[in-house]
Amino acid sequence: MDKKLYKLMNWPLIEEIVYSESADPHRILGKHKAGSQTLVQAFFPGAQEVYLHWVTTEKEKETGKTIDYAYDAKMEQADEVGFFAVLAPAKNMTSYRFKVMPVFSNHVQRVFDFFVIIRFRKIFRPCDSFGN
Repeated sequence: MDKKLYKLMNWPLIEEIVYSESADPHRILGKHKAGSQTLVQAFFPGAQEVYLHWVTTEKEKETGKTIDYAYDAKMEQADEVGFFAVLAPAKNMTSYRFKVMPVFSNHVQRVFDFFVIIRFRKIFRPCDSFGN
């Protein structure tokens, strides 16, 4: 794990999440500013890999128009149970989603998308999405 990311992680709060003891999971899960970057943490028990896809909106210097830029990053597994984190180089993340690759005992792998709409603070689960 990256040293900078490791230092930003609050290990006692992560243990609260992993052991289902947290009274306020939003205090650690999701996106949080970390200087000029954004720390995103997620808990997906049983996940093998998690990818973060996010959009930032920036103003173009020459024209003044706002443009959306999309980025992807593989999240680092901080705990073998399924706690993942990434330090994204984005100040103004307008929306993001997780692509989760779980491990199943029958070796069939499906990819689930978890869409997070920050403005409305609602999580859309796979049963709410429309296709893959």
